[in-house]
Amino acid sequence: MRLCAVLVLLGALAAPAVAGESSRKTFTVLGGYSCIEWVTTRTKDKSSPYDLDNSFTLIRMKGWIFGYLTGVTEALIAKDKDVLSLVDGPTVFDWMDTYCAKHSEKSVTDGAIELLVAIRKLPGK
Repeated sequence: MRLCAVLVLLGALAAPAVAGESSRKTFTVLGGYSCIEWVTTRTKDKSSPYDLDNSFTLIRMKGWIFGYLTGVTEALIAKDKDVLSLVDGPTVFDWMDTYCAKHSEKSVTDGAIELLVAIRKLPGK
């Protein structure tokens, strides 16, 4: 229950970014990751898949992004639309790989918001 409340709070804090305001506001994200951390962890996982420390880090990162996307979607977007129905885990991870490779100065949170914006632009969403 507490995790759900935290996710809703995080989603509420992200409202201006998802709503597409012309000037992005700054907000605090608890437990997020930088794009550099994402790329480093994903690259290391591909070259050393049996590194347990890295594997646990990757599991935490994947769980975090799923929770963040779900929380933001539930809190801000999904009143009558299932916007995450068009993506699955590998799609989210591929999106984040591409986003973070191009935007190393950004965060996984930024990439998640951009992903939600892109999904909302799809026909029928």
